[in-house]
Amino acid sequence: PTDLPTPLPTAVPTTPPVKSMGSVWIFPESQTVAIDTQFITEVRCHTGTTRIAAYGIDIYYNPQIVAIYRDIGNNGVQPGSDGFLSAINANESGKLVTSGFDTDGSGPGENLHILTVNWTAIAMGTTYIEINIRNLVNENTYTIGELQGIPGKVTVM
Repeated sequence: PTDLPTPLPTAVPTTPPVKSMGSVWIFPESQTVAIDTQFITEVRCHTGTTRIAAYGIDIYYNPQIVAIYRDIGNNGVQPGSDGFLSAINANESGKLVTSGFDTDGSGPGENLHILTVNWTAIAMGTTYIEINIRNLVNENTYTIGELQGIPGKVTVM
């Protein structure tokens, strides 16, 4: 035993990840919603000076707090203002599988809105909406930048 007090850890400020070419993120980055309400999140990406022609993006969430609201779009997912949508699989609780393909591509840009996901808040709590990028390619099928999925956060009150 020691008579010296235990030092408190120094708080380290966290900075949000830098969005660069190849980044895909949830917008808004954080939101608070009421229980039993519908809300949306957008999936956005940074393609730099190249066009996005195809993507495969998996979205993970806590199914005890939020659920995909399947009555809108294709199983709850709609193409964004800069996007396109080919297939959706929302059959596995806690995971949404999305893919899109367009031979002409979309963009280029640093803040392309490629998808909108419709949700229902089902229980109080906080969930992160995680992004796993399976592929993100241009019209020549080259990977766009360094792939980086940036999560969002939803708090249900």
